[in-house]
Amino acid sequence: MDGRENSRNSPGKNPHIAAIDGAITEARDGLDDRTGAESKIQDPLIHIGRYSQSLKYSVYAHCIEKKGAFMTAKNSELVTTVSILTRRLREGKTYDDFRKAWYHTTGFGVKDKEVEGTGNRMFSMINVFDPREVVVVGFSTTTLEQLKDALDIDVKVRGENPLDDIIEPDIGRKFCALISEDDFSAVGNIPYKLPTIAGKETDMAEFAKTMQSLQGLFGAASKKRDAVNEARKKRNDPSRYHFKPLMT
Repeated sequence: MDGRENSRNSPGKNPHIAAIDGAITEARDGLDDRTGAESKIQDPLIHIGRYSQSLKYSVYAHCIEKKGAFMTAKNSELVTTVSILTRRLREGKTYDDFRKAWYHTTGFGVKDKEVEGTGNRMFSMINVFDPREVVVVGFSTTTLEQLKDALDIDVKVRGENPLDDIIEPDIGRKFCALISEDDFSAVGNIPYKLPTIAGKETDMAEFAKTMQSLQGLFGAASKKRDAVNEARKKRNDPSRYHFKPLMT
């Protein structure tokens, strides 16, 4: 990899990220046309497509971290995300062992950032055909900024409380965005309806933009999680200690 490629894949040097910074700054300093600000941010993102996935994650996370008028407008909108994690208990371990190690004794909320209508709920399930398989489905309704904070908390807490002794190393992870909720409990025919959430029709164009932001947030959190796990494995690897045999 040559120096030019290193430069353009560096979040601190990429000109398109600089353009995004400028648009966010303009929004923060009082730009009333928030749609215009969003357009100025989206334009350089189009050019990011030619760069690495890690750079894209950095761009999206970078945008979310910015405070001000643009993000305030975005944060007023709530998004519901669903995480589905599938783990398998090690031989001889029970769900009770898992629950004691997994249970979140630290909440995902951040003081002074509470927003009405937000929340997090998790549902833990056991595969009826494989009692060693534990599936946890989490529903979070948050602003994008709150979601980033929650992901940071989760990476930190789980890194400090690993499940390595309880579960097998392979973990299934799916991170989704709620696009519609439908009630099919009625008797008889049900007329078709467009996708809706809480009775409000889903704006597919806005949903696509939200998906881009979520890709960046979950991607950045995954990179942090992988780095924490790798560092822990290195610390626990006995081969990192090299002792020379005593000469007699």
